[in-house]
Amino acid sequence: MLTRLAQRECFTEEISLLESKNSRNVHKNSKILSLHPFLDSKGILRIGGRLSNANVSYDQQHPIILPYKHKLTDLIILDSHIRNFHAGIQTLLSILRLKYWPVNGKNAIKRIMKFCLTCYKVQPKPCEFLMGELPKARVNPSRVFSICSVDYAGPIYVKEGTLRKSKLIKTYIAVFVCLSTRAIHIELVFDLSTNSFINALKRFFSRRGKSSQIFSDNGLNFVGANNQFLELYKLINNKQHNLEVDNFLVRDSIKWNFIPAKSPHMGGLWESAVKSIKYHLKRTIGDASLTYEETYTVHVSIEACLDSRPLTPLSNDILDFTPLTPAHFIIGDSLRSMPEQTISEERMNRLTRYQRIQVLYTQFWRRWSREYLATLQTRNKRKTDEDQKVKIGSLVVLVEDDISPLRWPMARITELHRGQDNIVRVVSVRLPNGHVTRRSIKKVCVLPLPDEDKLDH
Repeated sequence: MLTRLAQRECFTEEISLLESKNSRNVHKNSKILSLHPFLDSKGILRIGGRLSNANVSYDQQHPIILPYKHKLTDLIILDSHIRNFHAGIQTLLSILRLKYWPVNGKNAIKRIMKFCLTCYKVQPKPCEFLMGELPKARVNPSRVFSICSVDYAGPIYVKEGTLRKSKLIKTYIAVFVCLSTRAIHIELVFDLSTNSFINALKRFFSRRGKSSQIFSDNGLNFVGANNQFLELYKLINNKQHNLEVDNFLVRDSIKWNFIPAKSPHMGGLWESAVKSIKYHLKRTIGDASLTYEETYTVHVSIEACLDSRPLTPLSNDILDFTPLTPAHFIIGDSLRSMPEQTISEERMNRLTRYQRIQVLYTQFWRRWSREYLATLQTRNKRKTDEDQKVKIGSLVVLVEDDISPLRWPMARITELHRGQDNIVRVVSVRLPNGHVTRRSIKKVCVLPLPDEDKLDH
């Protein structure tokens, strides 16, 4: 009865032509013309087909035609999808065609499976967003390391002494990256105590100058199944540690900025630096056990190598300038270049010499603005924006890297945080325990709940 009512609602003209004695076919512009439809004894529209002589059931020889985008068709597809353990598109279509023939079957099934929460939770799709404008610290000249970022890497095992059976102890790498020149500074931290971290900051400030702003990951980035990062996570989230670090920074008017929790892509600059350091460490140290002094020497050598890398692509033209490197902004030349001939015996006015150095320094920044900034112009990924899917009150699944997608926690969006370009990249979500936290929409999967306006026919 329901099938006949749905067919008469959507195929009124076709049924009227088939019921008339003067016509045996539907109109030439009908969507079901190729199915050669006919009415059975109960007035149900079925496929004429070419399987009348096949040794199969009557329903399989002449399946019932189901209209596209009809509520009854959607319910039949959804029921078959659940009964057959959330089968895929091809499997579900073959099962349906044993009795029914949904018009535009694949698209009809995709449309229903799109809103199946069980299938979506198995393979959630995070939201995409347009790559944002680069911050001012990345695109404006400034003193090297005046605005920088810091990240931890490790642990690195070093020998406690020079004896063969010396005990291995854990050390960590503190990586400082200049946001404007991408220069790298490496400090080897003996342990994860607050004093060691502050001492690393003091050594960094003493050698590179004090920073006005420091960016870093949120401490939650270090939570994972691997227990060796648990100590680092506890240090970053320890209230006493944070208080002592804040007091140390406040005395020097240094501002500390954290990126949202579990959003390492927002710190891609320093994450890339850590990756480069690990690349060289694996190929130089490998599994060898070195002393603290030897390990520190290797790290400083890697630092010099990375600070001598070109900031812009190289060309084959011999007339091109020497490639601009981060080291040019630190010492005025590449750290891997040959020492030049001394000019101490030449007579030169000190002021003139100072002015020449300033001119060279200005030329480096001019090349930085002309050659390096152009490479930051294009968006190599995340070229589209999907923030229209993110709304206040939307039910979402939060991406967790260390557990199965089926166990990812659910939350509800409470606030949208728009950037200067009015694009949402960070949202505040309320967890089941009532706690409100910030997450990047890259780590948020909006549940595909059906929109009543879209499902109305």
